[in-house]
Amino acid sequence: MNVFSRRIFFAGLLVIGLWVAVYAADMPTLVQELTHIEFVGSKPGASHRGGFKRFTANAAADWGDLSKSSFKIEIDATSLWSDSGGLAAHLKNSDFFDVSRYPSITFVTTRIELRSANQAVVTGVSMIIETRAGVIT
Repeated sequence: MNVFSRRIFFAGLLVIGLWVAVYAADMPTLVQELTHIEFVGSKPGASHRGGFKRFTANAAADWGDLSKSSFKIEIDATSLWSDSGGLAAHLKNSDFFDVSRYPSITFVTTRIELRSANQAVVTGVSMIIETRAGVIT
């Protein structure tokens, strides 16, 4: 899987966990203290936890027809953490997230399908923001 595909797949997984923490209201609001973007990576014989400490999210929900709902998440990729300092440094390098070049990740939904009362399939696009010579492009 190439670096870009890994980023899209990873961003999609993050979104599913984030949606759970958006509370029902006329306009849902993110409860920052209760919302986390985390992941578990595993290999034979070991696993590691990690995530991102800083992010923002905006959502528009139609509780009568979830397919009309949408959300956008902006992640500060430089806030990546892991239970292993070495792993966090590795994930920030150019062979994975390349945080020095892409300090921001944005995910925007394109479709939300309710599969059952407690399962939804979220589809979206991930945009990686590139920084060059101090200019964000």
